[in-house]
Amino acid sequence: MYSVESTANVRTPVAGLRWRWPVWIVVLVLFPPAALFWAVVARGWHVANRIAACLISLVWTVGWLYFVVGLSIDFSGDTASWRLVLRNPWVESWRLQGQRVVRGPAAKQSSAAVTTAPARLLWPEFRGPGRTGIVTEPSSIPPWPADGLPLVWKTSVGGGYASMVIGYGRLYTIEQRGYDEAVTCYDAATGEELWAYRYRARFEEALGGPGPRATPALSADGKLYALGAEGHLSCLDAMTGRLIWQRNILEDSGGENLRWGMAGSPLLLDDLVIVTPGGKGNWLLAAYDRDTGRLRWHNGDDQPGYSSPLVATLAGQRQIVLFSATCVGGYAIEDGRPLWSYPWHTQEGINVHQPIIFPGDRVFISSDYGVGCAMLKVTRDEEGAYQVEQLWRNRWLKAKFASSVVHNGYLYGLDGPIMTCLEVATGKRMWKGGRYGFGQLILVGDSVVVLSERGELVQVAATPEEHRELARFQAIEGKTWNHPAYADGKLYVRNEREMACYLLIEPPAQRSEL
Repeated sequence: MYSVESTANVRTPVAGLRWRWPVWIVVLVLFPPAALFWAVVARGWHVANRIAACLISLVWTVGWLYFVVGLSIDFSGDTASWRLVLRNPWVESWRLQGQRVVRGPAAKQSSAAVTTAPARLLWPEFRGPGRTGIVTEPSSIPPWPADGLPLVWKTSVGGGYASMVIGYGRLYTIEQRGYDEAVTCYDAATGEELWAYRYRARFEEALGGPGPRATPALSADGKLYALGAEGHLSCLDAMTGRLIWQRNILEDSGGENLRWGMAGSPLLLDDLVIVTPGGKGNWLLAAYDRDTGRLRWHNGDDQPGYSSPLVATLAGQRQIVLFSATCVGGYAIEDGRPLWSYPWHTQEGINVHQPIIFPGDRVFISSDYGVGCAMLKVTRDEEGAYQVEQLWRNRWLKAKFASSVVHNGYLYGLDGPIMTCLEVATGKRMWKGGRYGFGQLILVGDSVVVLSERGELVQVAATPEEHRELARFQAIEGKTWNHPAYADGKLYVRNEREMACYLLIEPPAQRSEL
């Protein structure tokens, strides 16, 4: 006799099982989404193996999409706006190849000529002359057409949040192009690129994404000064893009970069270029020789915020005014020594708003994160010592990204995403209305021109009676944290993807230079 052994409980080896794991691992490394799909539908694997493979491939896929492909979640100041974006240096470079300028219906009306000699500089620095964001001519502009301002031109641009400066018939900015930062020059009348100076640098953080933050500065002797997000300070020939000198202000100071990158626009003051590197050993401010790049002095023991230095006369002395990480203060031009300061603490030192200087030695500052705004008065006693008095303070205007503008005794700014009007003398809130995200604004005549976070251009009446929108249209597409610029009747706007020029008013006759 013989017995037959039952095979009901004997597990039969699956053919080819031994090669599936090595192949799956190879696919996981090269193309994780395919490995994830394979792990889900695979047959013949033990349940525990399939679960483990799915978890491994899911985690690997998320990391692969973020670190290799460059897919990430983009943050917008408007809390309803979270989106998936592709931040891949190779894709960014490919997007800018074959860059094409779209000419609008107003293109033929733009007659500015590109010059090769020094000329008038209508918008030479961050937020225009004096860094005030105020255009006094024209004194008034009519409501815009219902379908928006006439387009002059539109073109693609690299990433970053710098604004533009305009002179010599040219427009200058700084942008991210793949793994390089690029200081770029365009024909202001046509949008055609004239030159680009590139160097290897790429700053990127999760919320803002890649790109430089600081607006260049243009001088009357034909030089352009640009600061990159990782501290590269470049002096270029504004006509040709030829490098004259370059320093890295973070390497000079030994300081660490800010969480959101270097954002203070260079200040051209006499024969100096003033920047804010930060760093131990009094490196809040640093002054370089404009012609040679030689370090002239450094001073101030605070860390920089995200505001830019400016020059003003307070209590009878011409000085540098800076809103830094923990205070607003004045600094001597000749050596940067602190003259006065007023403490102002916010979350992570995020002070962005430009100080506004008023007659009577008054200084206005504002910041978000529940802090608010204040009007200060700077004086000197008989012995020359500075004193700072707080005239008023409230939380009616909490500026996160945008700096305010002033018209006829009233402040207009963004309290978070909502526009607010305050009386300068008392701080009294006159009205609050309209939503613009973390946009930016300038004043043109009697209108506040807002470039919203969604890329809309909005005309708001600069009146204390009520919030009154006069016009709104989509100007550019994409997240827009960049300041608009103005020159010779035209508005220039840009963001991380596009740059455009719109005709605001007909330029006066006989004006052929920007």
